[in-house]
Amino acid sequence: MVVRAVNGEWRAARARRRDARDGEEGSPVQNFDHSQAPRISEHPASKTVTKGEPVTLNCKAVGKPEPSIEWYKDGQLVSSSGPQRMVLDRGTSLFFLSTRYGKKDSDSGVYWCVAKNELGQVTSNNATLEVAARGLFTPQISENVTGVLSENANLAPDSRMSRVI
Repeated sequence: MVVRAVNGEWRAARARRRDARDGEEGSPVQNFDHSQAPRISEHPASKTVTKGEPVTLNCKAVGKPEPSIEWYKDGQLVSSSGPQRMVLDRGTSLFFLSTRYGKKDSDSGVYWCVAKNELGQVTSNNATLEVAARGLFTPQISENVTGVLSENANLAPDSRMSRVI
C-alpha cells in the first residue's frame, strides 16, 4: 500500500500486483477514501440569555475520518454531561437545560470547541455566553419622552428603550 499527500489530502493506493498462480497482472491501482484533517464548518456564536433559560451552542466540523469534538469553557475542558448541561450530537451541540447565574456557579464564560481526528486538530472561534439575572436585559418603553427635536431629527425606536437594573 502506498500513502502520499496530494493537495493537502492523504491518499492510499494499492499498487498493481502479480498473481503468483498465473503470472498475470492483478487489479489496477485503487484509491481509497481521502483522509482529511478536521476543519470547522460552523463556529459557535456568542449569546446572551436570562438565568434559567435553555440555550445551545453549536460547533460543526468536517474531516475524514469524522472528527471528534470537545468543548472548552475559559480554558477548561467541559464535562460531557451534568444535571443542567449536556453534550449532544457527537459533540456538535453543547446544550444547557437551565443556565446558571451566580458568583460560584455560572455558565457565563468564553466557550470554544476543538475538532480532532488522526490527521490533526483545529480550534473554533471563541463564543461568549452571557447569563444575566432575571429582568436585567428586559427592555421597557418609557412613558414620557421629552426633549426638543429639530425638523431633521430622527428618533430611533430603541432610543425610547431603557434597561432595568
